[in-house]
Amino acid sequence: MNQPDKIPMPSSNVSSPSDVMYWKNATKKTITIYNNTEETVYPILEGENSGRDNNGKMYDPHETSLTPGHKGGMNEEYRAYVGYKGEDKKNYLGLRHHTSITIPVPMAIWDSGRLNLVTNVSPVTTNNNLPFTYHGAAKDSPPQNLYPLQDHLPDPRRFVEPIDANGGLLLLYHAPLAEGMVNDAPSQFIEFSIRDKDEQPGQETSFDYDLSYLDHMFIPVALEAVGGDDPFNPKNKGYQAGYVGTTMSVRDLRQAMGDFSQQTNNSVLGGYFGGKGWPQIYLSKPLDGIVPNPSDPIKLPGCYNVFALSGASSSYDVLQNMLTSSAQHNPVPASPADAPNYAVKAITNLWFSWAKYWLALSENSSLGDWPSALSKLLPGVTFRAIIPADAGRAKAFAEKVYNVLRGVSTSFSNQNLAARTAQELIGYILGWTVPDGFKNRTREIDDLYQHDFKSVIRGVADYEDPNTNGNWYPSPNDVSDAIYNLNPWVWFVHKYLPGKIYAYAFSVDDDYGNILIPGAESLVVAIGGSKGLPNQSAFQPAGKKST
Repeated sequence: MNQPDKIPMPSSNVSSPSDVMYWKNATKKTITIYNNTEETVYPILEGENSGRDNNGKMYDPHETSLTPGHKGGMNEEYRAYVGYKGEDKKNYLGLRHHTSITIPVPMAIWDSGRLNLVTNVSPVTTNNNLPFTYHGAAKDSPPQNLYPLQDHLPDPRRFVEPIDANGGLLLLYHAPLAEGMVNDAPSQFIEFSIRDKDEQPGQETSFDYDLSYLDHMFIPVALEAVGGDDPFNPKNKGYQAGYVGTTMSVRDLRQAMGDFSQQTNNSVLGGYFGGKGWPQIYLSKPLDGIVPNPSDPIKLPGCYNVFALSGASSSYDVLQNMLTSSAQHNPVPASPADAPNYAVKAITNLWFSWAKYWLALSENSSLGDWPSALSKLLPGVTFRAIIPADAGRAKAFAEKVYNVLRGVSTSFSNQNLAARTAQELIGYILGWTVPDGFKNRTREIDDLYQHDFKSVIRGVADYEDPNTNGNWYPSPNDVSDAIYNLNPWVWFVHKYLPGKIYAYAFSVDDDYGNILIPGAESLVVAIGGSKGLPNQSAFQPAGKKST
């Protein structure tokens, strides 16, 4: 996958921004993006105008719907593509290397918005509109409208290589169906939600944001809110939050991802997957058995997506699986449960082997109170390694793994949502996609299961016990500790690159989850380095014990 030449910005088929989306209050909230890399990056704001405030009012009630029944354009696709005017006076997509831009955020993208950062390919080229779900044929008529916003974005923060005198451009896009980009797009996304007390009475002005390496990892990004109030001390005004994410270079992060995912004789994971590496997301180029060149793009799925995308078809080739860990089929199976996947199998078997170990230690050697729905899923697994000498640690850990399996499977059984296979159940647990109302559910029960989940994902029986801190995130390459690692992805994000990545890697609560800064009205995003970040130290949540 080679870096493309200049990509022309599609021409507009409308006369003003308001023909695409409401624009009046866009400049009230801004995102400044610094491209510290040697590549052109293609930033794309994306939202659905799907949120409502505390009074039930839509965040942007001004939109004109493109779909019958979508009042105010709700649940439709809204985008803003960053671009620039070249020296030849033509309009191009992207943010060139070593430049920056400040972009206004349209209200339709304020709630549950995303900033997609695409590299290496044109974000408007299509293969049946995939993987970017860009519908270029709509230039002449619906389903989309386009508008290039020229000479509207002065760039006071430009550096190294200045953007031309006309500043940056935005291409506004509106389609009737909220699709989003698919998982194998060469893109890293940032999530944010914006609140404004003047626009949504009863709400407090704030910027809420995160970089979710929980879903995938593609390029290094760091982000932080500018201004606002200290969330831990409201009297501290003009607060500089510190960043979440990473300030690593593209080359260094790609090298680490390549080492972690090397598909043969993997030295990072050792024998955890029988010598194979962490799965990669297929990016239109076969990677199985190939050590990626650090200059090549590489995208890795988080652990939940290793399960959720198992058996999924590639956007580039329907006969190619999306993940390198899935055995190839012709055709690709429709259900993830039917797709052999070495990573899914190994992780599932390890979870269930701990549960079987706990049952063997219990006074009642039968299944006891093991739910019938779960007993049907129990795979015929044996323990992958000898229990280490610290039998007390192993017993306490096994009980908590059993509690999580039992609790989540019970919740699905009570909701008539029982998983069909053991692999599906572990996928639900890793993504914490647990039904909201299981039988006799209380806050105390919720806290119990979440506490146990957070503990075992860290590799310990009780993460709140200070004596266990030294055992957090055990190495999957350690003969004695590997059996305590139920999710090698978490170890990679938090331990393999110590002090270099500050982003959450698993669901429920991972210290570096959503950060909400009261009063903030702008966000700074730095790609592939720290230049541009007002506070170049990582954000530290109050009371945080350890990464």
